[in-house]
Amino acid sequence: MPNAYAIINPRQKGCAYPDKNLSGVSISFKLCQALSSELNNRDFWKHLDLVALGTISDVAPMLGENRILVKEGLRLLKNLGSNKGIKALIGVSGIKKDNKIGAFEIGFILGPRINAAGRLGSAGTAVELLLTDDDEKASELAKKLNEANQERQKIEKSTLKEAMSKIERDINFKDHKVIVLHNEKWHTGVMGIVASRISDKFNRPAILISTKDGLGRGSGRSIENFHLFEALASCEEFLKEYGGHQYACGLTILEENLPGFIKLINELAVSSMTTEDLIQSLSVDMEIELSMLDYKIVEDITRLEPFGEGNPEPIFCSRNLRLVQPLRVLKGEHIKFQATDGKKNFEAIGFGMAKDGDVELTLRNYSSFDMAYTVSLNNWQGINTIQLKIEDIKPFGPCRL
Repeated sequence: MPNAYAIINPRQKGCAYPDKNLSGVSISFKLCQALSSELNNRDFWKHLDLVALGTISDVAPMLGENRILVKEGLRLLKNLGSNKGIKALIGVSGIKKDNKIGAFEIGFILGPRINAAGRLGSAGTAVELLLTDDDEKASELAKKLNEANQERQKIEKSTLKEAMSKIERDINFKDHKVIVLHNEKWHTGVMGIVASRISDKFNRPAILISTKDGLGRGSGRSIENFHLFEALASCEEFLKEYGGHQYACGLTILEENLPGFIKLINELAVSSMTTEDLIQSLSVDMEIELSMLDYKIVEDITRLEPFGEGNPEPIFCSRNLRLVQPLRVLKGEHIKFQATDGKKNFEAIGFGMAKDGDVELTLRNYSSFDMAYTVSLNNWQGINTIQLKIEDIKPFGPCRL
C-alpha cells in the first residue's frame, strides 16, 4: 500500500464499508459527500450526472449504491443536468430531444465519445469538456470529441477487417483455442475494442497486439470459462508487463517472445477448456407467448432499471413467430421488421445484425422463427410503443427453399 495519509478503498483489508462494488467515480463522489458534509454544503449532489456517466462507462456492477447513484444521476440527465459539457455532447451525438437518456445511451453513445480522445491520443479534450462552464467552448470541444469518435470508428473498422483476414489465413481453430494476432500498423487505442468483437464472434479468448521497434502492446478479452489474468500469470516468462482480470487484460511483450507466448497460452487453453466451453449460448429468463406482452409488463421491467453489469436486462423467448412484412435494413447495419404470433404484432430491431448473414437468411428463407429479445418503450414523436430488441433468432420449421 502507498505511504498515504488515507487510503480510500472499500475492498482493502479491514474496511468495514458495506458496499464493496463501488465504481471509481462513486468512491470519488463518496469522498466529496464526506467533505461537503463537514462544510454543510450540498452542492455535490448536482454532480450525480458525472457519477452516472462514469459508472456506466466503466461497466461497474449496477448493484447496491452504484445502481442508486446512477438512477439519480440519470434523472439529472433527463433534464440535461448541470454539466454544460455533457449537454453539448448530447447535442452533437444524435440523441433526439424526446429520447430518454439511459444506460444504453451512455454506454454506446456518450461514453465512447468521451473515451475516443484518450484512445487516439490525449484524454485532455474530454477533461476540458467536463470541466468547462462556457457554452461556446463546450460546443467546440464536443464537436472535437465527436470527430475523434468518428475517426476511432474508422480505425476500428479497418483493424477489424485486417484482423479477420489474418484469422482466415493464420488461425487453425482446432489448435488455436486463444486467438492471438499481431501487426505493426495497428493502433493501440482500438486493440481492446477489436479483441472484444473477435471474442464475441468466435466465442473464444482473443488478444490483439500492436508491435513497434521490437515491442508489442496489446489488449485481450475472454469468455466465461477462461480466466485471462491467471493465464497471463502462467505465461509471465514471456511477458514484460501485464494486468487485468478474468475477462480483460493489457500486456506488453518483446516481439521475439510472441511465438513462445502464443504456443504456451494455447496449451493452457487446451488443457483447461472443453469443447462445450467454446459453444456460444444465450441465457433466457423466461419463455412467453408474444401476445402476453403489454404496457404493464414493460412498465414493471423499467422499475428494475438501470440495467448493467450484475443487473442484466431480462431476456424473453417467443416461438413460432412470423414476419408481418419483409425486413428492412437500416444504414447497412441494423435490421427492423414487424413480428407476429398471429395475435399481436410488435416492432423488432436488431442492432448490427445486418452484418450477420445467418440471421437475414433465417428471416428470408424460413416461414417462421424463434426469437430471444428484450423489451422496452420506443418514443417516436411523443408516442410510446413497445419495441423488441433482438438478442438472437433461430429457424422454426422447414426451410422454404
